Amino acid sequence: MVYEIAHHVETTIVELSAELGLDAGYVSRLVRRLNERGIVDKKRSASDGRVTLLSLTKEGLSAFAQLNAA
Repeated sequence: MVYEIAHHVETTIVELSAELGLDAGYVSRLVRRLNERGIVDKKRSASDGRVTLLSLTKEGLSAFAQLNAA
């Protein structure tokens, strides 16, 4: 999932679940764990407070670079 988030400036759980063909609840749990580990940043959309925008943190970008190099 880090790979998919890295290829978007910002994305949402709904977009990720559609892109990966996974249940939104499952994706939400994975994102929560990545957020707790400091890999994914979550913030509310300014245009729609119901939407959470996802992006990689500095640590997440580092993790992606390692995955991408392998």
